[in-house]
Amino acid sequence: MILGRSSFLRFQVALLFLGLLFTAGAITGGDLGWSQTKSDRKTESPLAEAKGARRCAVCHASEVEGYSRSAMAHSLRRAEHEPDGTVTANGATITMHSLPTGYWQHWQDGSEQADYRVGYVIGSGNHASGYLVNLGSGYIFQSPLAYYHSRQSYSLVPGFEHQQDPDFTRPISEECLLCHSGTALHVPGTLNQYREPIFADQAITCERCHGPSERHIEKPVPGSIVNPAKLVPAARDSICEQCHLFGVARVANPGKSLSDFVPGQRLEDTFTIYHNANPTGAFKVISQVEQLALSRCARQSGGRLWCGTCHDPHDKPLEPVQYYRSRCLTCHTATFPASHLARESNCLECHMPRRPASDGGHTAFTDHRIQRRPETRPDSSENTEIAAWREPSPELQTRNLGIAHIEVACNVVRQRSSVRATVS
Repeated sequence: MILGRSSFLRFQVALLFLGLLFTAGAITGGDLGWSQTKSDRKTESPLAEAKGARRCAVCHASEVEGYSRSAMAHSLRRAEHEPDGTVTANGATITMHSLPTGYWQHWQDGSEQADYRVGYVIGSGNHASGYLVNLGSGYIFQSPLAYYHSRQSYSLVPGFEHQQDPDFTRPISEECLLCHSGTALHVPGTLNQYREPIFADQAITCERCHGPSERHIEKPVPGSIVNPAKLVPAARDSICEQCHLFGVARVANPGKSLSDFVPGQRLEDTFTIYHNANPTGAFKVISQVEQLALSRCARQSGGRLWCGTCHDPHDKPLEPVQYYRSRCLTCHTATFPASHLARESNCLECHMPRRPASDGGHTAFTDHRIQRRPETRPDSSENTEIAAWREPSPELQTRNLGIAHIEVACNVVRQRSSVRATVS
């Protein structure tokens, strides 16, 4: 990799800032896992011969095979078969191209230029593909370039639209990779450094939802591993919320990191998610849980309606219209009014349409509010109050809320600075 003078200086400044930050002490804390994980160890069981998701496939072959077709099973992969393309925006030109040594992105800004080798691709490919590069010593950054499958073309990653001279300066933290990888080998005390081989497991693994498998392998009976559907609502929903409820801030409990969450617990045992207390019209990508909670279906279900009511994580429906209609009809069995479409119609097309997201780039996502008729909400104001999605233990409530306010304020400052830099 060759760094231009400007890029090299930015990289040095970033590393210096990170070093000062962590010296001072921060306040907050597809393969399917075929590679060896921390749960692999020698036992007398034949299951010890398998590794990663293959251990689960010994007994649960149909579930693992079905899961392999899901989006989660392709959440992160090595670069392969990436299309060529070029984007020119805000003063910089970035070109994706392939060489015998792999896939590369060439950055040029005036007389300065640099080449970055693409190490990994994030995103299932249903909507978009983002790209990660290693700038040396395991420091992982995100490319400002993404491939949008609906348009079959490259464009800027959300957040780079207002950045002057977009460059490879966005660090990929442990939090970023939490929902895109199975096991990222993060170096403690750093923001975005990882030890080789970077990922012990690439895509999301079975253990992300079912928890550690050791006890189940020793005694493979019901109850020896987490079944999300059998948990109390808060613990059950926490499994989905760890990735599908981003909110406006996530605050780790003292001595905890976000990756310490274990299925079977409540998220608040590890970290607290804060969201806008007054829901607004801003439609975001990672807010499916929050959208669902606004629906009349969820509010009147008494906690019975959850993600697993409609989604089968162990398979991808071959006929999605028929499949999701059948899920709706498990509750909506009454006779429909004459003005309603036939029972064989596409329920999602009217009640859960796809909409462009404010933070989703050039693509659309399913609206999980399950509206009877389309409704609009006012845009968010800058003074929107925040609240815990679920409160942590009483002794942490004031502490976590205070840190969340700081995090939200810092994000606002960064966004304003980015816009001002572009305008000037």
